[in-house]
Amino acid sequence: MITKIPELHPKDLLFPPYNLSADNLAALLGVSKYTVESWRYNRRSPQTAIKKLCYLVSEKLKS
Repeated sequence: MITKIPELHPKDLLFPPYNLSADNLAALLGVSKYTVESWRYNRRSPQTAIKKLCYLVSEKLKS
């Protein structure tokens, strides 16, 4: 059985309980700081793959 990976918007990782900086989040996801800022201020929307990656990052940060 294949399980779907939930999605998490990248800007959620910038706030508690994660508190990542835009620079750190950009480095983790392999994107520019300006891309992260575009997501944060709703100028652009992240792709589904990025949202799924953010969920996996959030799970790793919890452990």
